Amino acid sequence: MFVGYNYGIMLKRLAIIGLLIPLATVGILADQDAPKGTPEQGITKAGTGQSGQQQAGTQGNSQAAPKSPAAIVETDAPKDEAAKAEARENLKIQRELAVFTGLLVFVGFLQVGTMLWQAWLLKQTRGDVHEQAGWMKAQVGHMKDQTEILGKSVAAAQASADAAKDQIQMMKNKEKARIRIEPGSLEISTFEGDAWTAEVDLRIFNFGQTGAFLDETRASLIFTPASAIQTEKCPRPMISDTVIGPTKEPIQKRLYQFSGIDSDTIWSLNTENVYAQTYGFIAYTDAFGDKHRTSFRYIWRANGWLVAASTALSGGDDPIGSKKLYGEWEKTKEDNEES
Repeated sequence: MFVGYNYGIMLKRLAIIGLLIPLATVGILADQDAPKGTPEQGITKAGTGQSGQQQAGTQGNSQAAPKSPAAIVETDAPKDEAAKAEARENLKIQRELAVFTGLLVFVGFLQVGTMLWQAWLLKQTRGDVHEQAGWMKAQVGHMKDQTEILGKSVAAAQASADAAKDQIQMMKNKEKARIRIEPGSLEISTFEGDAWTAEVDLRIFNFGQTGAFLDETRASLIFTPASAIQTEKCPRPMISDTVIGPTKEPIQKRLYQFSGIDSDTIWSLNTENVYAQTYGFIAYTDAFGDKHRTSFRYIWRANGWLVAASTALSGGDDPIGSKKLYGEWEKTKEDNEES
């Protein structure tokens, strides 16, 4: 559009210059044709001077008279020469003006030719620009298509990467170590006469396909007057092993509790006046370098039907419920989880 605008302005300028140059040339030539002096007057004066000489001669022959007309002839002759010189000078100036005018006309035609050549170049450039604009428009269309194809390729690559990531994660989930802790039977027994002790065996499983590299293990067995979950820390290490490989048979760890145990402990557990709790955690690193923590907590729950039946069978004098535990471990949802 900008090239077309310049091209239109150039054509207008060429038209104006084409009109001005002939007008200027005609004006200059008309000025050159105007008369620049009156040489005829000088010639007439010269003729008058010659007649004066003839008259003076005639009068001299007829009569003796003063020669004053001779002075007049001597005065008109220089004027005639000056007029001729002025005429020659005017002709010289006219010839120089004609040459200068011709040069101006020549330069004008050169300028017109140059402007025509520039106009032709602008026209060619305009065509080239339009052609290039069309080519660039086509290129933009191709680039848009390539961008869409690239976007689809990126999306496909992302989908492939996600699928590969999911496959890797699925393989890791299948092959990584998985730890589970379950408590065995709770046993209350005498120790050195009237002393009582409580024992429980923790069974540790790794049901994954690779080993678990242990970072830390803690466990504890306590007795509380209520079933509320205890928040105290586990003071005792659970096991001394560094690696738990895939196992079919569990690894067992026995926990003991001596303090707070008396002859009424079994009866208190069966009547739920006292609750036994075992809890702890195992922190480990799997074969893929990922960190995990498996925590556990179990509470001993008495079986009231069995306790009542044993009391009825004994007649109430020496209830069986004071010598044997009736119940099982109950897993709490708050702590039994793997992260």
